[in-house]
Amino acid sequence: MGAWTAWVLKNSVVVICFTVLAIYFGKWWIILFSCLFHSSLEVAKEPKQDNGSDEKFNGG
Repeated sequence: MGAWTAWVLKNSVVVICFTVLAIYFGKWWIILFSCLFHSSLEVAKEPKQDNGSDEKFNGG
């Protein structure tokens, strides 16, 4: 399962659960709490590559 699929499933479950709670208790504002549990994906940054300019190993 990919990261996007897991992200979509998790956020869908959150919205569905809070919607059910809102309907059960009859309070529409309960769904606003689902915003606290939504997650987002971040693009991983590429690690900085060593260009060989370390002074310890180049005699500097």
